[in-house]
Amino acid sequence: MKEKSAQAKGVVNAGVTIDAPPKIEKDVWDKFSVVSKFLSSVVIGCLGVYFTHVYGSLQEAKQLRLSELQTIEKFIPHLTDTEESKRFAIIAISSLGYRELATKLATADPSRGNISALVSLFVSGDPQAKALAGSALEQLYSNFFASLKRATDYYSRFLLVASDTSINVSSSDLIRIHKYAAEGRRREIITEHDEAVREYVATLSDLQKDAQRLTRYFEFLALAVSSESYANLDATDGLLAPLVEAQATKSNAVPSEQSGIDGVPPHSITASKAYDEQLQQELNRHGQIVVRKFDLQHHALENLLPGFKDRLELLHDEQEAREVVAQFAGASPLPTDWAERWRDNMVKWRNMESLDLATEIPLKMKKAFIALVEGTLSQAEIELLNSDIDAATKALEFIKVPD
Repeated sequence: MKEKSAQAKGVVNAGVTIDAPPKIEKDVWDKFSVVSKFLSSVVIGCLGVYFTHVYGSLQEAKQLRLSELQTIEKFIPHLTDTEESKRFAIIAISSLGYRELATKLATADPSRGNISALVSLFVSGDPQAKALAGSALEQLYSNFFASLKRATDYYSRFLLVASDTSINVSSSDLIRIHKYAAEGRRREIITEHDEAVREYVATLSDLQKDAQRLTRYFEFLALAVSSESYANLDATDGLLAPLVEAQATKSNAVPSEQSGIDGVPPHSITASKAYDEQLQQELNRHGQIVVRKFDLQHHALENLLPGFKDRLELLHDEQEAREVVAQFAGASPLPTDWAERWRDNMVKWRNMESLDLATEIPLKMKKAFIALVEGTLSQAEIELLNSDIDAATKALEFIKVPD
């Protein structure tokens, strides 16, 4: 018993002492349990705060959205009324603190009144309203110039198609004239005819070149506005070189800068208070030149297109008589493609009427440009202009000169 007692105390017969293991107050798992409980409480608390914040933010956003909808509802009668009423509504919504909403409503419907409201907010609004309105106006002006660029591009294409078609018409004219002209006069006839056609085509070519200049000018302004870089505005002087006055304009005497076109005084335009002073200066500097170009284009087409249309109608009359009427009136069975020829002929006549739009296209572009400069242009007017030009171009492309 004594020996066991001695061993229990760490003493053995060999005289070697063995220490008893130290007493551990807390096990590792006990510590982990304490730490994990602490961390869990912290994490749960943080998550609670986070979700409370998220819920609060969602509620605030929901309340703001509801408030915006209620504001729109109250102003709907004004937003759908006259242009002046629209202007009042946009400014009022912004002044109530809904600056971003006012800007979005104005840009969603870029009418004259809404654009005027954006200009007013940019000029006299608070810093936030000024910044939002400036950004919106920058995009709108860029879009307007891009639209005018597309309009002049359409018009340039139209003139090219008109030139090609006029050559084909003249070729058919010569074939028809050759059948009835005396042999001794044929040389004189073709010489005179060729001279007239060259003059006609040269005039259309001059008009197209100027249309291309305007296309590049509007493209340049669209890029300048969108990039806020007006450093190279002086380059516009080269883009707007004086119009080469075509022979067609000389039939009623070449109009001077003072007399205007057909005796009408030149339209005097002044750029409205634009959101950018440099842009305003550019429009004041070159606006009158652009307007005069459109006037000259209109004057030239008034002289050129009616005769072209008359000759084209005459050729289609002959083709219809030969390929549609004569075959229907004859004793033989109708060809298998007769119905298709009849339909094509009716469509040609319908599209022929669209050529009347051509002489009005330059005036419509002039009107749109003046409205842009004076701050009264709307996107709807630009889209209507593009639609008219596209319709006239497609009509001319569809017309086939009879063989």
